[in-house]
Amino acid sequence: MSKISSLHAIIFLYFRAFYNFYIIPYLGSSTLVGNFGIEFQYKNYGYNIGLLKSIDVVAIDNILCGGIRYYFKPHRHSWVIGVGGGVVLDDLKPDDNLCGYWSGDKPDDWVCETGIVIDKYIGIMIGYRWIWWNKLRLNVGAGPNYIKWKRIKEGNKQTYLPMLELVVGYSF
Repeated sequence: MSKISSLHAIIFLYFRAFYNFYIIPYLGSSTLVGNFGIEFQYKNYGYNIGLLKSIDVVAIDNILCGGIRYYFKPHRHSWVIGVGGGVVLDDLKPDDNLCGYWSGDKPDDWVCETGIVIDKYIGIMIGYRWIWWNKLRLNVGAGPNYIKWKRIKEGNKQTYLPMLELVVGYSF
């Protein structure tokens, strides 16, 4: 094998590696990538990390979230499945509360509990990703989410809520 063909092979592999690698900043709302976050996609796998800010239902300002996604078609519109979670970064206070879950049959049976906050969550998500011009991306998804609540006064609580995602990204 000549030196020129070896050099061509190295250049081909170099560009082929970058063809399969994307850096994608996202904006939107997602339990995998947060309100703003970043995804590193290599071939079919995307690795996410982000910050989910200001959830109105609970007294939480910052959640560090992340996950792993699998894209069935990495370079085109594709179904996607992901697993991820988050952990609260804020210090808990005794007056933090969960407010706004429904506890009865009537529309006005809303309950507020003082002293209960999200501690962490984990879940799976199934969704779809659209790609336009090989750069602009829109992800939509949903799935079950296991939440561990921290009750500051009387012990812990656990429940299931949906994971949701609606984010827009631009790949580099």
